[in-house]
Amino acid sequence: MFLSTLSRASHARRVSTSALFGAILAFMLMLSPAHALEDEWSAGGGLVLASIPSQENGVMGVGGLAKLRYGLDDAFALGLSVLYSHHFAAAGSEADPDGAGPMEVIVPRLGLSYAIDILELVPWVELDLGCYFAGEQLLEEADWGFGASISLGLEYRRWRSTALGVQLGYHAFFQHLDQYPAYVHFALTASWISDPFDFD
Repeated sequence: MFLSTLSRASHARRVSTSALFGAILAFMLMLSPAHALEDEWSAGGGLVLASIPSQENGVMGVGGLAKLRYGLDDAFALGLSVLYSHHFAAAGSEADPDGAGPMEVIVPRLGLSYAIDILELVPWVELDLGCYFAGEQLLEEADWGFGASISLGLEYRRWRSTALGVQLGYHAFFQHLDQYPAYVHFALTASWISDPFDFD
């Protein structure tokens, strides 16, 4: 009887292990390979939620972004993007002691991204150099400056010519780090993808 119990337990483990591997295989088959990025042009945009944490407080804002990307190979791509956000600071509040009111920020960027283009879910990371423009409500001594940013994102590429994604970015305003140590944005994006040299 003891040997019979062990045999049944071993059979149950084999069945559960087979079921687990079967589920994993089915999931992998559902995620078909993503389309290669090489020589592809991608144009898109998205909705942005942004924050400017100052030394004393943070100011939330909303806006949008526009982006253009060109695939150098299956992993690397050049990207050009413009980020805009409108920040709501109540006049006379701690975040806006001078009573200047709402603030606007524009961040054009040029950078290089790296993507793991294997399955339909494509994670990527991008490093950018650029500049930033803002009104006197935000910058006291100048209305622009140089900066850099790093962004992390994930795209869902179920379709040949369309991608949906999310991204999170951190921006450093080099000339105003003591006043604004970070500018952070989160975005929901959609992109149109085309290879103008693919005649198949």
